[in-house]
Amino acid sequence: MLRCSALIAAAAVLSIAAGCTRSAPMTDGSEDASSRAPLYSGWVVQVEDPLASFDAISFKDVGLMSIAPVDRDRVHEQLAQALATELADDAPMSLSAEVHYDLAMSLPETHLACAGGHIYVDLWDGSNPERFGYSLWSGCSEEGRFAWHEVLSEDEADRSTMLHSLARSIAGSIKKARKTGCFTRHC
Repeated sequence: MLRCSALIAAAAVLSIAAGCTRSAPMTDGSEDASSRAPLYSGWVVQVEDPLASFDAISFKDVGLMSIAPVDRDRVHEQLAQALATELADDAPMSLSAEVHYDLAMSLPETHLACAGGHIYVDLWDGSNPERFGYSLWSGCSEEGRFAWHEVLSEDEADRSTMLHSLARSIAGSIKKARKTGCFTRHC
């Protein structure tokens, strides 16, 4: 319980320093999440949304502890590709989605203010049981968090399958928000 409180407090300080106040996930990986700043990914899913709900999805690593630091960029890219595929393959959503790399999105100073029409994905993982987690944000305040889920590992040895399951869950949360028009915590 004390470790969780320390993680939440440390993440809150880091988020405030980055311009947004967001809750931290609960993690229990081997690396201490409170000892490092969030890692912003340069991989972005650009979306053409006929409902004009959002046009970009970006990722922030707030606690991917089981992934070696040198592999995190590749994991962000794989997740972005899988999410773009999930969004494009869902006929009822009618979204066109493509992935590109934007170096500016990987810089913390780019995230000093929240942009409208943008979905922010915070990512973490944990063990016992093995899982990936995410929260989706439409803004910087707690009111802007419209989804929070953890996806249990189906096969710990197959990270690709796990990333596809995570992408499917994220796409499902986005689909639900689009259907209800609710991109905030309380609607």
